[in-house]
Amino acid sequence: MKIIKNTLEPVIDRWDDPGDYPNGLAGGPLPSKDYVVEIAGQLIVQLNKEEMRKAIKLYLEENIEDIDYGLGGISVIEWSIEAITFDKILLRVEEFEER
Repeated sequence: MKIIKNTLEPVIDRWDDPGDYPNGLAGGPLPSKDYVVEIAGQLIVQLNKEEMRKAIKLYLEENIEDIDYGLGGISVIEWSIEAITFDKILLRVEEFEER
């Protein structure tokens, strides 16, 4: 993976205790504390073909049950990724089993 652009930066804010408690239990303000509000910016990475295949394989493993691939009664166990373009992939069934 190659990092093309990285402008990620934590945005820090400070919490200051007002210290104004009507019941007097706190006995004064609590210590101030810095905290991260958000992470601003962006991270752009470029994946090579093998990294892209691994990412797609992981996605398929997690989401394949949501895809209706029209093989009622047959479960696909393993897919191969034959080609990758910008927004399309070609999958072939490598291993399957009958339900």
